Amino acid sequence: ASPRTVWNYCAKLSATLNFAVKKGILKKNVVNDVRLPSKKSEVKIMTPEDLQILLEHSTHYPRVYMMFGAFGGLRSSEINVTSWDDIDFEANQVYVPGKKNAHAERWVEFTPPLRAYCELMLKSEKPPSGLLMPICDSTFRNHLNKLYAETDGLRIPQNALRHSYASHHLVAYGDPTLTATEMGHLTPQTTYAHYRKAVKKQQALKFWNIRWVPEDGEDLMAVAA
Repeated sequence: ASPRTVWNYCAKLSATLNFAVKKGILKKNVVNDVRLPSKKSEVKIMTPEDLQILLEHSTHYPRVYMMFGAFGGLRSSEINVTSWDDIDFEANQVYVPGKKNAHAERWVEFTPPLRAYCELMLKSEKPPSGLLMPICDSTFRNHLNKLYAETDGLRIPQNALRHSYASHHLVAYGDPTLTATEMGHLTPQTTYAHYRKAVKKQQALKFWNIRWVPEDGEDLMAVAA
């Protein structure tokens, strides 16, 4: 589990034990003696090469997850509630019904890889509709595990897609305020502090030039068996 998940779990457990102490059921809240890990998560970045490999070996749902995470900056929870109807080619944006903070609900500007992918999907003979990810977490995890098996264990670290978006976007546009707005951050200071040294311009150029091109006759919405 991530450090943040551990903190959240212990907070709930501590509240329960405090209630028990007040009721005289327990003498002590033992969570207070636990040394918790740092909540500050490590910034992990996907290289363009690794991301390209994962996209080429992926089936539909992991690919949607990667495209909107790495090239749209959406959180996993936001991808789950965003729909294909939220895409507006004329405005060159996708609406994100985020709820994490006051800035999470937003319109995100299309980056070239994400626009190319959405055009490929929505202008196909059988365009998708409804939610981007209309499957449960356990089913999606099965799809990811099959992808990892196909790529000899190459994996997507936790939050790495969104971190990758932020790092490469900041380098490409050089504007912390813009990157913070696109990501739904509360302040640009958070964005700049975490991502300003993550990647070089040459890597950012490769990142934004990534495209997923299906093979001839490939089912765009094929899922793992």
